[in-house]
Amino acid sequence: MAGAQLDAGRRTGWWQGARSGSAPQDVVLAAVVILLVAVAVAVAVAVAVAVAVAVAVAVAVDGVARP
Repeated sequence: MAGAQLDAGRRTGWWQGARSGSAPQDVVLAAVVILLVAVAVAVAVAVAVAVAVAVAVAVAVDGVARP
């Protein structure tokens, strides 16, 4: 009997979880959340770099303007 249960587990796949058929949507949702977080981090880094460049340019221009 245990062998039959093990075979049924192999057929359904470990990724399907407790609710049959629900896990693929969960995997897609997790992938979308990870992608959104990655995009948010990339945007934050881009803004930080832009601010740093703007500050550096402002300091350089101010230094050139003052004799």
